[in-house]
Amino acid sequence: MSSLYQRNLAHVGARDIILAGYGGAGQSIVAAVVRQLGLDYIDPYTERLVEDGTSTEVEGHREFQDRLSLPQGSDGTGAMRFFKTHLPPHVFDGRGAGGSWLVVRDPRDSLYSWYRWRVAFGEEEWDTFDGSFESFLRHRDATGRTPVEDWTYFHDHWLRWPPRRDRFIVTRFEDLKTDPTTTCGKALRTIGLPMPQDRLREAVEASSFTAMRAREDAAAGSGARVMRRGKVGEWREWLTPRLGRYFRDEQLWRVAGRFGYAPA
Repeated sequence: MSSLYQRNLAHVGARDIILAGYGGAGQSIVAAVVRQLGLDYIDPYTERLVEDGTSTEVEGHREFQDRLSLPQGSDGTGAMRFFKTHLPPHVFDGRGAGGSWLVVRDPRDSLYSWYRWRVAFGEEEWDTFDGSFESFLRHRDATGRTPVEDWTYFHDHWLRWPPRRDRFIVTRFEDLKTDPTTTCGKALRTIGLPMPQDRLREAVEASSFTAMRAREDAAAGSGARVMRRGKVGEWREWLTPRLGRYFRDEQLWRVAGRFGYAPA
């Protein structure tokens, strides 16, 4: 956890909905919809919260927002604010968060996407990776867990953490791709933010993979992309028997099965 994130944690309170997702899960889709709707949103990895609830840009952390041309930050006026995290829930214990929204994706797709992000865009030392996907799957981070073990730990604990079950939402990446308007609309109603259908549809269209990729292409020129493919079931293209060994984990599929995922 960076020092910036630690400082921002001090401002979490009852109006915050924790937008949780493991790396590569597709949080960027939800974040884009939320921002296009004009709702308060904070990326505590790249922005700094201040006492009045507004957020300010942090020098050196603007590339992601610039690439996707997203409406910025928090103006402190919303009844609720969305607070992004890739961290397990215990860091929010005792902070009185108002709810949580967990975005989940098939672990094979999530981990591959997370690997590609860390190779191309990691900024902090702990967030970068230089090596093959197989070496990434073997690697144990500061927690002592491999990525497969960490995916399992993260989702198992988020499923058991929510202090407010009436404001706990699980959204699958696959449903965001097939029916984003219905999926986001249902989630927002659950936390008490129903949206007019036309307004929601416009926000979803502006947050589609095609729309965000076009904005990124215009802003970034050549090179790696944040909006890389956004494909459901991409794992079928790269999962060899050798790589498949890393996903033969009983605990992984016990947890992933709760979201409807199954081994090949």
